[in-house]
Amino acid sequence: MAKKKKKPASKKLQKKKPTVVNKQSVIQQAEQLVSKKPKEFIIGFIVLFFLFVLSVVSTGYLFLRSGMPSTIKNYQKLEKANMAKPDKKTETSKKAEYYVLQANESLWDVANKVYGNPYLYTKIIELNNLANPNLVEQGMRLRIR
Repeated sequence: MAKKKKKPASKKLQKKKPTVVNKQSVIQQAEQLVSKKPKEFIIGFIVLFFLFVLSVVSTGYLFLRSGMPSTIKNYQKLEKANMAKPDKKTETSKKAEYYVLQANESLWDVANKVYGNPYLYTKIIELNNLANPNLVEQGMRLRIR
């Protein structure tokens, strides 16, 4: 039996090797661009900034430090909640309060129950020094104050 020769794949179907981007080379290219064409760099930066502002205004979405998307209205509520005066009970009591996590409950749910604002789930993460907030389990004892 004669072996069939494989036909070479067309150029369009051939897979391209991924290019490796060197961080240092990108920085050097940016520095060269700034030094050689400062006007073009500034114009490009202004255009990108304008597009960013336009996208935030048109969609009404911001991204919080945690990476969670938030509407501008919710962000304003969050600011008000953080600026609100704390209760006298929490100021005077030095004793920590805890919450036991129930089945199918997330930190978002706990923050909504305890603080009345689900966006304050980051406070629970900070109080409990959680490295990965997605790995909470039923029965975990969480410090809430």
